[in-house]
Amino acid sequence: MANSGFPTRKQELEYDRSVVSICELLAYKVVELVKVCDAEGIDPDQSSASTHKHIRWVAKFFECLRSVHKLEKSRYAEPKFASAIKPLAQYLHERQKNASMKESDD
Repeated sequence: MANSGFPTRKQELEYDRSVVSICELLAYKVVELVKVCDAEGIDPDQSSASTHKHIRWVAKFFECLRSVHKLEKSRYAEPKFASAIKPLAQYLHERQKNASMKESDD
């Protein structure tokens, strides 16, 4: 196993757990904010520039997530960081799918 940069395995595990907690908190907050915008009819993607930025951000998010998944396949130790942001990935995927369906209906 490669050197993690921590003097003890216990410190590495604590670090990993903290990073997972941060990911979970951020994912929860992003989903919560997007749901509030949706519920209030606020479209954060009103302008074409904003839409383009949002689409690029979502694409980059999923690109990073795929990379993490790929790397985690060869990782033996827990935690698997991708699982911490799974709710955000699922929500973004559903939101994107619904937006595509709306566009095809129009």
